[in-house]
Amino acid sequence: MMNHFQEGDRPSLEAVLDNRESRRRRIDRLLGDWPDKTVVCFKLNIPGPVKNNQWIRKLFVEGLGAIEEALTLGTTAPVVREDFPDFPTGPEAFMVIGRDPLAVKRVMVALEDGDVFGRFFDIDVEGGGTTAHPGPISREDLAFPERTCFLCDQPAKVCARSRAHSVEEMLGFIEDSLEKEGFF
Repeated sequence: MMNHFQEGDRPSLEAVLDNRESRRRRIDRLLGDWPDKTVVCFKLNIPGPVKNNQWIRKLFVEGLGAIEEALTLGTTAPVVREDFPDFPTGPEAFMVIGRDPLAVKRVMVALEDGDVFGRFFDIDVEGGGTTAHPGPISREDLAFPERTCFLCDQPAKVCARSRAHSVEEMLGFIEDSLEKEGFF
């Protein structure tokens, strides 16, 4: 069976780690420029060596649309929006919005947990230094449970650290989930 996540950009571990640092610097810059605002950083949760291809970009666009709808960004545009759909390390988007970070995180958790593709979204929310809740907002901060693994009921971080499941198993789950929803 063909998996849509076997072909595409395969960045090195060094490139992935460099991108993580670059993402942190971008968030810090945005928070520095708009300390009274909230930054939303969106990327995808796709395990394995392939980090970008047409299907990953399509899922990214679906996710951006879901975020815009959930935050009603059509009626209240973000202060800044930066999209980078063609990074070899995977697509990313950053939005600066004038809303309470805790309220934004609640909406993003509901999206991650409730949207048909939400399991594959990774949405981080941080408040600027002069907001009521500066810094990263976690699920724990809002008394929400940790995200669970795609394949079992364990916390996703535990399974990821222990490599409890093979990349092939996880990609098979993603492929089957998207196929069931008519994504391909």
